[in-house]
Amino acid sequence: MGEILWRIAHAKRANEIPNAQLQVEVAEAMERASRGIHKASGLAEQIGDTDFIAVLDKLHIKSMTTIPRLETLKSLVDELEREVARLAA
Repeated sequence: MGEILWRIAHAKRANEIPNAQLQVEVAEAMERASRGIHKASGLAEQIGDTDFIAVLDKLHIKSMTTIPRLETLKSLVDELEREVARLAA
């Protein structure tokens, strides 16, 4: 995610990260983002395609591969968790 590179290392590409410490921080942030995407995918499977698409539409997300910002990913996971809880009730 370009946002992670820019926020942490102020770089546009991974090979522009200026030092090892920032490389580690970027890698850790990318891992957290990856876990968020995997969590969202698992929650999406629980609620089904129709409800998942409704959540994406509500958040103005075109697809899981085009999540524009980390905050949007967090909002997606939060909304999917609410939807799972609602359907389980």
